[in-house]
Amino acid sequence: MSYEIKLPELGENDTSGLVVGILVDVGDRIEVEDSLIEVEISKATIEIPSEITGVVKEIFVQEDDEIETGSAIMMVEVDDSAELNASAVDQKTPNEEGKTEQVTSSSSKTFPNQDVETELIIPAAPSVRRLAREHGLKLSMIEGTGQNGRITKQDVDSLVANSNLEVVQQSDPSTHTSGSNRQKMSGIRLAIAKSMSQSWSQVPHVTNFDKANMTQLKAIRQKYGSTIPKGKLTVTALMIKISAVALQKFPQFNSSLDLDNKEIIYHKDINIGIAVDTEQGLLVPVIKGAQDKNLLQISEELGEISVKARDGHLTLEDMQGGTFTISNLGGIGGTNFTPIVKLPEVAILGLSRSQIEPIWSPDEESFEPVEMMPLALSYDHRAIDGADAARFLSWLVRTIADPFLILLEG
Repeated sequence: MSYEIKLPELGENDTSGLVVGILVDVGDRIEVEDSLIEVEISKATIEIPSEITGVVKEIFVQEDDEIETGSAIMMVEVDDSAELNASAVDQKTPNEEGKTEQVTSSSSKTFPNQDVETELIIPAAPSVRRLAREHGLKLSMIEGTGQNGRITKQDVDSLVANSNLEVVQQSDPSTHTSGSNRQKMSGIRLAIAKSMSQSWSQVPHVTNFDKANMTQLKAIRQKYGSTIPKGKLTVTALMIKISAVALQKFPQFNSSLDLDNKEIIYHKDINIGIAVDTEQGLLVPVIKGAQDKNLLQISEELGEISVKARDGHLTLEDMQGGTFTISNLGGIGGTNFTPIVKLPEVAILGLSRSQIEPIWSPDEESFEPVEMMPLALSYDHRAIDGADAARFLSWLVRTIADPFLILLEG
């Protein structure tokens, strides 16, 4: 029997992917769970596993192909005695010759792989990239009108037809300095580049800054840190809890824009993404349902996903569904920074390293040394007004200084 394997569902907001690696050859024997191809999507590079055992008869895709979910990947010849994972079989139809049986299979299992590399940054088919090169155009010069800003052949033709200027191809950047060398971008770095480029080009960013008195939070960590059975009572864990309460109080920060339908989507669940610095690049696993979790649960889960992120074991499920993000650079250094909103979210909170500053104390009528943590709130000005951002950040500052407000107002 012959089985046609199709590209499965890829996850949140992804209906297609770029083939960046073929892991089997025609004639290879494959087992269930063997990886067949590597596909790059918006959040990561994943391996598509086999749900059957057999011999690869024909491969329908090649590297740099953009393929849609449901499209055929390869044909596998399976012995009559071989077992097929029943969950993977969608339908059985006779083939054109009527001699064998063709079965369409799909898999919902995907596995991150940070080792795959590719040169594509701006979404465009290989034929479109080639056309742009023939006209001496860089893709960054072309405004894409396709889905998610994808550049089409018509976009290239339109720019060429409407331009009266002679386009001069830029020189090779590796010739600018002596000793330069080229390295392909990893799949994770490429996904970050695409995501950040999309956010920066589409979101009108505004960033509000403030500082918070860390005296009470520091005391809480010192007093209760040793009582956490698993994980650690970190500043990030405390800020997840405080932010979850703030997002309930200010729901516009826990929303997304649907401009096609002229709507703002207010999310019921508060799913907070945590930016984690790894050797593979920046990953953002998500603490889901943070509004219903206490500090013990948040601390334990934060510790687990941080380890998974650094070990390269995060799944797509771990990184999907975020509604708000926290990026904490306090452990590295710096006095402040402007974080970039991650679509489709509308806000992100940046935390920088705390510093001792002289703060005037009315009670003591003198300056007192106080540990202050810089905060940076970036937001999508299409969804959030500056006054709302100021109120949101002010509430965070007051609650960090006096955590009892969580019980009083949460």
